[in-house]
Amino acid sequence: TNGTCLAQVVDGLTAIEKSEGGPYYTWYTKSKKRLWKDVDCVANAQIAYFLHLQEIHLPQMNKYFEKITNKKTFESPYYPSPLHCMYFVARSYTNKHFSHMLQGYIESHIKHLNPLELALAISSMRYHNNKVTFLLKRLIKQCKNLDVCTRAYPFCIDPMRNGKKYYSGSPAITAAAIVEALSL
Repeated sequence: TNGTCLAQVVDGLTAIEKSEGGPYYTWYTKSKKRLWKDVDCVANAQIAYFLHLQEIHLPQMNKYFEKITNKKTFESPYYPSPLHCMYFVARSYTNKHFSHMLQGYIESHIKHLNPLELALAISSMRYHNNKVTFLLKRLIKQCKNLDVCTRAYPFCIDPMRNGKKYYSGSPAITAAAIVEALSL
């Protein structure tokens, strides 16, 4: 049942709380090693979004997002750019300072955004009811060449091998991000 499932989720979240009500550790493990005790903004944004969909809002999570907004520390060892982190945070965290910072980041990087990043930017802006006309025009212009909009672009960072950083992405992720951006 839904109640049983939600109870299991709550148990799982309680097990990975850094502090009561968040933020949460990235990994669900019984290991005490420091390696497994990082707090990632994307993992926490995903948790916050799930809770948001359940109409559950935790003040501690808002404080966490406010802190990283004020420090402008939208970084993750698992995602290639601050925009990726801001996209995930934008889905559940509504704050004018965050919204302005998001808009400023996008405006200062727009010339270098690939179609996946443009789609993430459009969705992020739409979650905050910001105007996206200039971004949509740019995405449509890039997608006139279908090959450009069906490529795999870096979406997340894979574990390093032989001291070299690897990125993951797929044409399906790019397409899904574009469809989301156009549907919001």
